[in-house]
Amino acid sequence: MEFRITQKSSKFKVPVGIWKNGKKFELAWLTKTEKICSVTIPEKKVHKIPNIVLKETLRADGITSGQVNNLYEFSYISALPPHLIWSKSVILAGNPTALECERFCEFTLEREIPFPIDDVHFDYRKTPLGQQNEPSSQLDIFAVHKKTAEDYIESLQPLRIEVLDHSAYCLLRCIDIIAPERKNTNTLWIYLDHSGFILIRERYGQLQVMQQAEIGDLIELKNKFVARYGDEPEHCIAMNCDNFRHIIKPDFMDYQLMSVPFIAFGCALWGEGQKLLNDLEITIKPIEIELTLADESDNPNHYGEKHDAQVLH
Repeated sequence: MEFRITQKSSKFKVPVGIWKNGKKFELAWLTKTEKICSVTIPEKKVHKIPNIVLKETLRADGITSGQVNNLYEFSYISALPPHLIWSKSVILAGNPTALECERFCEFTLEREIPFPIDDVHFDYRKTPLGQQNEPSSQLDIFAVHKKTAEDYIESLQPLRIEVLDHSAYCLLRCIDIIAPERKNTNTLWIYLDHSGFILIRERYGQLQVMQQAEIGDLIELKNKFVARYGDEPEHCIAMNCDNFRHIIKPDFMDYQLMSVPFIAFGCALWGEGQKLLNDLEITIKPIEIELTLADESDNPNHYGEKHDAQVLH
């Protein structure tokens, strides 16, 4: 799901993913010299983000002088949490065209959402299903109230947000990179930050998503997910829960931590970012850590009020 405004430029395009985690913004992006940058910045310093992103990009690319403002074109991509997005999946016969998909989305939204369709942004994802002799397609429909999107974009001023994505799909892009062997397996991924939990699983070609704002017991949370979707997961993996290690249960799940923020990096991989990743042939590996209790001061990814940056090969 995304809504964007496109502009052409001869500068090197740098999609920057941004995600609000509690009272801080997490950002991640790829540079021209095959580096991954990430920074965490307090929300009260959002106006400094463009200068910080430029500075860290120049540092990563080893540029110290020249007309630096003419080198890059930064675009900002963010994501909405699942609870702000209306969604529905349907199975359609055949292989509908883009126009047919749009008309079906409009028909569905007019029947099922409680406000005029002119008040929403909507998008869809089509996935071919079935055999060649009996083709069918899964249509995943997404909609967000325009006022909700506008309020979120306004909270990121003065940044110009060109794409609003779905946070669950941002997570899925990261999972596809760090654990491609688990794609479409019965694996439940549990992401946790200061905004709450996001649980996702790809099952039978569908993306199953559940969100919970309150921080609670992981086994209880997993049981709620199973009650909603059925099928006990074969594997459970907690993602990026470094500030919440005390709730991880080693006998219940594995633990995966990336040295760049999951959702922000997933935002950066949308569209041009995914193409850039493929062109640059960057390999991203998760960090392996031990499941031990730790204070935030011991956490190498805890930035505090001062912004830090990571530049990774």
